[in-house]
Amino acid sequence: MTQKNSEPAKLISLLELFEGKKFKIPDYQRGYSWDEEQIIDLLTDIEMHNNKSGHKHFTGTIVVERPKGGDVFQIVDGQQRLVSCVMILRAIVELNPGNLKGIDSILTKTKNGFESTLTLNKQDSLFFKESILNENVKPINAPLLMSDSGMDSRR
Repeated sequence: MTQKNSEPAKLISLLELFEGKKFKIPDYQRGYSWDEEQIIDLLTDIEMHNNKSGHKHFTGTIVVERPKGGDVFQIVDGQQRLVSCVMILRAIVELNPGNLKGIDSILTKTKNGFESTLTLNKQDSLFFKESILNENVKPINAPLLMSDSGMDSRR
C-alpha cells in the first residue's frame, strides 16, 4: 500500500530522528519485550561499530506514521530498539549527568526525574515513567523491605 504523503527513507542519527519530534507507541502495539540478551546484543553491536574509525551503527529501520498530519509520530516498527536506546541513554546519564548535554532532544531533566519525547503505550507507560525516567524511584531489583505494618517501604 502506498501512502500519498509518505516521505522517502533516509539514513539519520538517533539525535536527528528525535530532533523536534514527539513519538508515541500506539496502544495496538505489543508491549516492550526485550530482555537482557537483546539489550546486550545491541550494546555489543554499538560498541563494536564505535571502535571502528568512521563506522556508524545501523540500528535498523524505524517506521512511523503521522495520523491526520498531527505533530506526534506513531511508531509502527522499531519500538523495541527505540525504547532500549532511550533506556540506555538514561542509564548513561545516571552514571555521568554531564552526558545529558546533547541528547536533550530525547531526554529532558525535570525536578522529578526526566521526560522523554517518546511515550509508550498504556501497557508500558507507567513502568517507563516511574522506573526509567524518574530518578526518585528505586530500581526494579531493589529488595522489598516490609515495615512493621506490612507495607512496602521502597518509596
